[in-house]
Amino acid sequence: MHNHKSSYRVQRSIALFFGIRKLPASLKIVLIIFITAIFNPLNNTLNAQQYPVSPDTAQRIKLKLRTVIERLKNENLSIQASRQRIYASSALLQAAKDNTLPHLNIKASYQRFSRLTLYEDGLTDAHSVDRYPDQNSVSLGAEASFNIYNGGKQKLNIRFSELHRDLDILGTQQLTGDITLQAIFHYLDMILLTQLDTVLLEEVNRAGVRLKNIRALYKNQVVTKSDLLRAEVGLSSSKLSLKQAQNDLKIANQQLNILIGLPDSTIIIPVEEDFPAIISDGVPITADDLFSGTNNAYGIRRYNKNMELQAARIHFSKTDYLPSLQLYSAYGLQYPNQLFTPPIARWYSVGFIGIRAGYDISALFHNKHIVKAEQIKLMSIALDKANFKQQLSEKLKALNIKYQESSERIQVAIHSIQQANVNLKIVSLKYFNQLALLTDLLEADKLLVTSTYDLVKAKMDRKLLYYKIGYTLGKL
Repeated sequence: MHNHKSSYRVQRSIALFFGIRKLPASLKIVLIIFITAIFNPLNNTLNAQQYPVSPDTAQRIKLKLRTVIERLKNENLSIQASRQRIYASSALLQAAKDNTLPHLNIKASYQRFSRLTLYEDGLTDAHSVDRYPDQNSVSLGAEASFNIYNGGKQKLNIRFSELHRDLDILGTQQLTGDITLQAIFHYLDMILLTQLDTVLLEEVNRAGVRLKNIRALYKNQVVTKSDLLRAEVGLSSSKLSLKQAQNDLKIANQQLNILIGLPDSTIIIPVEEDFPAIISDGVPITADDLFSGTNNAYGIRRYNKNMELQAARIHFSKTDYLPSLQLYSAYGLQYPNQLFTPPIARWYSVGFIGIRAGYDISALFHNKHIVKAEQIKLMSIALDKANFKQQLSEKLKALNIKYQESSERIQVAIHSIQQANVNLKIVSLKYFNQLALLTDLLEADKLLVTSTYDLVKAKMDRKLLYYKIGYTLGKL
């Protein structure tokens, strides 16, 4: 139908331009058919470009928030990349443990010597002789060593790897909580925009009916041209607000698709329900219980791990003051035998086992300031932790105030909607009885829309604040 109307407009415009109406009927038909054949493919191409994808072809799925969170944890690429870092740090931890095992080494060598040049008087009177007892030399051997004690460095290296792995795990948990909070925000935003779309659609319908009535009154010279223009502007403004809400809904949908690994064309239909409570140790947490403590917050846990890591570094820097003790052994097969004098052109094998001890005396004065620097770093981390805890406490107080405020806003918004409905009916009746201005009617309608939006937003803000508090305390 759209193509037919567009083709008709093209034919009519060109016919008017060239004055086809003045031509005989038979020529008119031929010319119109010719023009249609030329412009109809172009018109189809333009229509195809204007509507590249039909909304009906997009996949629509209903998703509860619980399902969104579960899918996010499995499909989000950032979380998957963070898990890979955990696997890498776990492998490094195993490598540190493997380093406590004995070190084994096998080696082999072969040499063929040239003839020896001997000098009798300084660098003169030279002559050459064969190397005794053979020009060939072969060596095959195996070595083994085992650290009995080295000041505890091996245990500390394992501890370093454990703490780095714990920090990677904590980082993944924090990243998961952060992305989960983003997904919750987009999900709640979609619910808000969906309900706003309904509210604005009702406003557009009311504005259309109002404009129709005002046009009837204007024809009967009951209202002025100014009222008619204002009503038209009001309808256009309402349609623009509706279009903006629909576009915002599409954007939120696309952002949520990216977070949970769905195709861009997927249309998510959010389900407003009793949103899942945050679970801690298998027990649901209410909003009041969230403020019970801050020790589980991601930042506090990270500072605790960093303090443990720094304490281990202090201990490691002190290991240079301690001696080292190593058990080592070797066994080899060699040719020729040069252990005897004179050497014998014969294979021989020999091995040994022994203990090697050492102590770095220079560490007593070289390591003093290194230990002091590591201790100062630990004090710095402790001060940063105390500062972070103060900021966290202030942030939680602010969130608690906002949470209580959102509860009050819900009650106020419910009362405001009731009053706005009554006010709109009164002002509408007065206007059509010429007892009120159009401005009063438009303001009354806008007040109803604003009150309805405030109620929906207050409910979504309250739910978002609940999850935001949980994330801040490391429970999301």
